[in-house]
Amino acid sequence: MQPRRIEKEYAKLRASLDAIREILGTRATTELETPRTDQSSWSPVEHVVHLCLVNDWIVGAIDDLRDTQDSDASRDPEKRPRRTWVGRLAMTLGWIPRRRGKAPEFVRPEARTDLDSAREALDSSRARIDACAEWIPNLDSTPGFSPHHLFGDLSAFDWLRFARIHTDHHLKIIVDLLRTTA
Repeated sequence: MQPRRIEKEYAKLRASLDAIREILGTRATTELETPRTDQSSWSPVEHVVHLCLVNDWIVGAIDDLRDTQDSDASRDPEKRPRRTWVGRLAMTLGWIPRRRGKAPEFVRPEARTDLDSAREALDSSRARIDACAEWIPNLDSTPGFSPHHLFGDLSAFDWLRFARIHTDHHLKIIVDLLRTTA
């Protein structure tokens, strides 16, 4: 894997988080806290909290892989990743279709999340993503895979790519939700 590709995914993830931060700073609180049930069961700030919970979980998954002692895990043919067709499609296209998946309970936002909670979650998640900068250049040498409940086995780079794809997915939803109120 080319280190430049890893750095590009990381830069895109950070840019998407910056775009979300800008939205939280420029839109009215009522716009951000009000669900538009015709489009999504979550409000824009609930989408923000969800993607922050997911990104924190992803950083944890990458950390677990980085701590793995089995340096041959990714080279052993018996331990090759098993990716689902949904995972192959999403990771190849860099896109997740809307209203197709259901978030696991542990990454669902609390009902009626407010703007301050979303800002706090975003700042915390962004700090955790920023802290990854030191190991991003060596991410491709991280051995092994860990499972995603819908996509199958993901490498450390796949997890980073998924974080970017998932964040972009929710950024687009947030923009669309806010477009209907403008």
